[in-house]
Amino acid sequence: MPASTVRLSHRRQATYSLGESGIAATEIFVQLFLYEYYVALIGLSPIKAGLAFALAAVWDALSDPLLGYWSDRRRQTGGSRTAFLWAGVLLIPLGLAATFQTPPEAGQWTLFAQLLSAYLLLNTGTTCFAVPHLSLAADVPLSQTGRNRLFGWRFLLSNVGIILALVINATWAQSATLAQSRQSASLILSACVALLLVGCLPACYALQRQSPPEKTKRSPFALSDFAALLPRIASQRVFQVLFIAFCLAAIARALNASLALLYYRYCLEITDESFINGILLVFVVTLMAAVPLWLWIARRLGRRRPAFFGILALALMTLLVYPNLDPGIGAGLYAVSLFAGLCAAAVFLMEALFADHCHNQSQASGENREGLYFGLWRMAYKLARALGLLLTGFLLQWVGFREGSAEQSSETIEGLYFLFGPVVGLIFLASAISLLFLTKEAKDSSVSS
Repeated sequence: MPASTVRLSHRRQATYSLGESGIAATEIFVQLFLYEYYVALIGLSPIKAGLAFALAAVWDALSDPLLGYWSDRRRQTGGSRTAFLWAGVLLIPLGLAATFQTPPEAGQWTLFAQLLSAYLLLNTGTTCFAVPHLSLAADVPLSQTGRNRLFGWRFLLSNVGIILALVINATWAQSATLAQSRQSASLILSACVALLLVGCLPACYALQRQSPPEKTKRSPFALSDFAALLPRIASQRVFQVLFIAFCLAAIARALNASLALLYYRYCLEITDESFINGILLVFVVTLMAAVPLWLWIARRLGRRRPAFFGILALALMTLLVYPNLDPGIGAGLYAVSLFAGLCAAAVFLMEALFADHCHNQSQASGENREGLYFGLWRMAYKLARALGLLLTGFLLQWVGFREGSAEQSSETIEGLYFLFGPVVGLIFLASAISLLFLTKEAKDSSVSS
């Protein structure tokens, strides 16, 4: 291990990654239930709901690189990223709870204002916490193996957060109405998320202390400098390849997630409860269990090849298996979920590669830029996810999906097979192929001495 690197204990890595659990729990709960809550349960117009989601999404995406750049500048003036984390600790639980607590018998515009204001609050809190938290993982000079392990812990604990959200929702699913169930679950989850975010703070302060001091002092914020840095970062080949591969994977995952309930309900004739508490749970648990395996493979083969083959296997399985599954739940379907979870776990290696690139570029320039890099990374993820959701709507209309209908035509069911299989699989395949264009220097780079 180079002399310039530090070693983080497993306990510190796990404690730091508790923050990722809180973020993941919040995001999965919102992704699964927010649209359903406002449109299907509360009765907000789909157009007004879509407008609120779009406005919040635009702010959410644009705020990531700005906050990341601001956190870089704060560190360059003698401050730290950890100051931003406290804003997230306060705003995320408050925003999550407020988003699902609607006034009784409220009108359409009152519901719209409630959704927009609470969702903006939640997204702002997520940005304040997630971008600096992720940047801390790139600030610390780690060996290649150390970086892999840290991002492995992040990925592992993010799935713990997903399971937590699913368990809390299932536990509070017996309230008087489904709307009240979502409200109760959001309050309990908000308290749990607050504990997770606070619990990770000591490790975040420790990582900040182990980060090398800045060589260059800058003013707190300069919009002209921010604008000048963007094309310079975008011109880097490693950034381009990882950015494209990650965006494609994010679009495929968004399509997969938004089509999953429809695919299992109409194509495989499986209830939502069986999917969420059975198939999805098996998939998430397998994701967690597969992390040590991919760490072991990456230690011997580097990261680019395992990431490539993991995503490639997921693409081929999605292309060939999902279009040919018969209705009904059985051992074969669980085996498919196990294999999908095993392959999908390789995605975290892309973030580890990206973190090394960010750290090396910052070291070479003498200026801290990890926040801006990961702000762009988070922005790409959110925009790709939004694009995936937008594509879902157009594709469902293309296959003739009838909204609100308990039954679909045979042509629509065949279309769902096609969308969930070949369409998603081809996008995953494009993501895997993109990784082949990484330069030799970036394939398995470790931290510069």
